[in-house]
Amino acid sequence: MVEARRRGRWRRCIAALAGLHAGSVRRRLLAALLLPMGVVMVATSPWDFQLAVGPAHEAYDQVLITEAQALADQVRWFDGEPIFHLNAQAERVLRANAGDDEYFVVRDVDGYRLGGDGSLPVAQPVQNVAEFSDVSVRSASGVVQRLRMVAIGRGEGRQRVVVQVAETLHKRQAAERRILAAMVLPNLLVALVGAVLLYVATRLALRPLEQLAQQVAERSPDDLRAIELRQPPAELQPVLQALNRLFERVQEAARRQQRFHSNVAHQLRTPLTGLRTQIELAQMDGAFQHDTQRHERIITAIDRLTHLIDQLLTLARAEAGQQEATLRRVPVDLQALIEERASDLVDQAIERGIDLGFQLAPTPGLHGVPLLIGELVTNLVDNALRYCPRGSVVTVSCGEDAAHRPWLAVEDNGPGIAPEQRERVFHRFERGTASQAEGHGLGLAIVQEIAQMHGATVRALAAAEGPGARFEVRWG
Repeated sequence: MVEARRRGRWRRCIAALAGLHAGSVRRRLLAALLLPMGVVMVATSPWDFQLAVGPAHEAYDQVLITEAQALADQVRWFDGEPIFHLNAQAERVLRANAGDDEYFVVRDVDGYRLGGDGSLPVAQPVQNVAEFSDVSVRSASGVVQRLRMVAIGRGEGRQRVVVQVAETLHKRQAAERRILAAMVLPNLLVALVGAVLLYVATRLALRPLEQLAQQVAERSPDDLRAIELRQPPAELQPVLQALNRLFERVQEAARRQQRFHSNVAHQLRTPLTGLRTQIELAQMDGAFQHDTQRHERIITAIDRLTHLIDQLLTLARAEAGQQEATLRRVPVDLQALIEERASDLVDQAIERGIDLGFQLAPTPGLHGVPLLIGELVTNLVDNALRYCPRGSVVTVSCGEDAAHRPWLAVEDNGPGIAPEQRERVFHRFERGTASQAEGHGLGLAIVQEIAQMHGATVRALAAAEGPGARFEVRWG
């Protein structure tokens, strides 16, 4: 049973150490530093205690020797016989030991007691050598007491006496307690200060690692810039180099993906353009003169397929180029950007019989990627033009609010969007149920992707007056 309990204690100790080792780096460092320090302190404490207690015991032993020698000097010889006499006053002085009970005895060479206490055991010390021993005696009250005793031999042959002096251990034990208290408190203070200093030192030593973790945690999933730390420790440099190499590989993969999407889009646009041209030529040769609706359906299908390819390419470009947006943000004049794309948008609105108007104000505080923000504008307006019936009014406006935060809005008086669908319309391939237009549900997903990339929010709202929808993009 005892052996089983001992094994259980060892298992708990090992589990505790394993728990420390399995924790954080700071905990591992503290365990690696504090545990050896604690073991050393515990291992050296008994030795330090003995070093401190030794001089105190030696001082008390020296007092016993002095008293024994003083008693030996009181022995007189008469006709070869030792005579020892100690008057009452001298004995009271000898026994006046504050805190301890004092015993003494003087014996001749045959062990005959010449004076003192007969309860002390007989001793035969070497000539002129003080011999110490720890003995037990029974007091007059019957209590067994532990004593520290010294024995001294004086004289030679038959003219030899043995003087023994002993005292209880109360003063010595009190001195040990004082020394122990004087050792424990400073050691505890040193341990506490050492633990605090080690904790502070580990925090300072691990600060570059915390900075690295903070940089990585604060980054968006698309921010693949190289991580830079001021004076990183040598142990952390391989980690930084490995992370930066990984970011470079991911950026290169994104660039390859972008090139692939561009090539695919080009390869798809080319045959579609050729197909449309051939159909137009065939129509000019009279191929559809008896079925003009079929010609219109074919052209519409080709236009829809071309538009879908453009939207898929834009969405992939936005996803693959997010880290480039983080790296290459420049001031963007939103008013000028909308005016630049206005011609294509106005032509599309005229073709669909929609009144497209603009209410534009400067936005000097906007920063981003002009190409992607232009795609955001185009998709918002295209979405409104596609889902509004003929005769509708679409208004594009932009500016800054009172806090100088840029905003963009596209508002129409079309069928609007049901409140429960205003969140879902930004999902890919999701279209409002009130709309009768043909679309693929990617335009608003592209808008949200680009807005999030630029730290902006986009919301679908009801129009300010009457039916319709209002899409707002706000930066900052």
